[in-house]
Amino acid sequence: MCVVFTVTADGRVRDAKATESGPEGYHFEDAALRAVGYWRYEPASADTPGVQVLIQFKRASPPPPLTVYLGAFTVNAADLEPIVIKHCDSVAETDAESVLNSTVAEFETGFGMSCEKQAGNLSYACLDRERRTIARIRIWKSLPDCWDYPKKFANDAKALMNRH
Repeated sequence: MCVVFTVTADGRVRDAKATESGPEGYHFEDAALRAVGYWRYEPASADTPGVQVLIQFKRASPPPPLTVYLGAFTVNAADLEPIVIKHCDSVAETDAESVLNSTVAEFETGFGMSCEKQAGNLSYACLDRERRTIARIRIWKSLPDCWDYPKKFANDAKALMNRH
């Protein structure tokens, strides 16, 4: 990501603009433009009054990966209390799909469940008809959403169990 701006004679930043973008989805340009607006520089020396300087600021290293959260919960028809298997484990977004797939494999082989990918998001619904247990394995972008999910999942499971 690169930001170019002018430093005025009194040390303030003016005319800042992003000339290169950061990785898509990070929105570093907006944050960088807001930040440089607060930067102040030592005003020009007395022997060079009124001088403005054009500065190019470039972030050389890539940003850290975005973090997402993996949760895996089961509910049994007998008590409908959610059981947390993996509670909002943080995962680098770049690894999310592979971690999700390995967790699904654990449920299929370790718990003998049949899992099906849900449309539109990184989510699987799993079912063990014999033990009347369902599971949800999912990636969230927000930690609070992940934390709140077991209660919602229990309600969804109750409705699903009542239909079957």
